[in-house]
Amino acid sequence: MVGLALLPALLVLLWPRDRRGFVALAPLILLPAAVGAYALYLDRHVGDAWAFLDGQSAYWQRHVHDGGPFTGLWLAVREGYHGASELVQHLPRAPGAPKHNDQWSSWNVIQLLLLAAAAWLTGVAYRRLGLAYALYSATTLAIILTSPADVVPLVSLPRFLLGDFPLFLALAAVCAARPRLRSTLLIGFAAVGGAAAVGFAHHVWIA
Repeated sequence: MVGLALLPALLVLLWPRDRRGFVALAPLILLPAAVGAYALYLDRHVGDAWAFLDGQSAYWQRHVHDGGPFTGLWLAVREGYHGASELVQHLPRAPGAPKHNDQWSSWNVIQLLLLAAAAWLTGVAYRRLGLAYALYSATTLAIILTSPADVVPLVSLPRFLLGDFPLFLALAAVCAARPRLRSTLLIGFAAVGGAAAVGFAHHVWIA
């Protein structure tokens, strides 16, 4: 589904200058057609054309709300605020073993901050790379926010953002004239990647 984020960006890139050029928009039909073909495959082999959506609800507690991405954004902000409040209240408990609520609170705070950074970098992408890149990034974020999870609305956000390549191009543009920031980010990414590799090697789910 995240691949559908290409549609607005490609529409901008392929938009014709005259009526004859509208033929250039024909390839855009392939993206929703691919989703439809996959749904048809699931219908014939599983008996549920929308199993890829139903599975998100059944196993990952993701739900599409009437408010679309706005509801997802509201839930992310609300849970991030509550998570930060709970962590501050429970600081006197440290260095005791963290409880599940503390873990969920930490995830909600970290992922809300990551979402804010992604939104900011989307603006940077618009200014430095152009509308098409910003549209791809913004649509990716909108799709992610459309189906938030129950306890941690932005669960798996870091994994989803790995495919949002305009964010990394925008980040590179920001760091181009700031060698210290660039070095700090490289060390930080390496440390996070190393920690994730160690966690995965110890059968800790990294998403």
